[in-house]
Amino acid sequence: MFRFMSSSLGMIRSSPLVSVARIHGHCLGGGTEIASMCDLRLAHKDSKFGFMQSKLGIVPSWGGANYLASIVGRSTALRLMTTATMLNASQAKDIGFVDVVYDSEDDFEVQIFNGRAQRNAPGNLRYN
Repeated sequence: MFRFMSSSLGMIRSSPLVSVARIHGHCLGGGTEIASMCDLRLAHKDSKFGFMQSKLGIVPSWGGANYLASIVGRSTALRLMTTATMLNASQAKDIGFVDVVYDSEDDFEVQIFNGRAQRNAPGNLRYN
């Protein structure tokens, strides 16, 4: 599974398209690694985030730890991974992990983002 997931997530990172993770719900462990591989992260206000692997005595092994550090900074990434800290969407946005927090699918900011991005260069986005 390690090789499969590392390879799959590597394809997300190396794609010439912009990847957007739309998160609604819990994004924990491997889910957070997948989200960290995407270029942009949009999260519903009720979403929760956490690198929970340390509670299981394992380390993030799909490459997400490196990308988390590049997004939020090394010390913040280490703190999140070693303490298995759970964050809500607002906290994740405050540290820079989440780009947009939305209330509903009809949320104005999400609609503006989708409309602008799709009008500017159709086909340049992929949703994960």
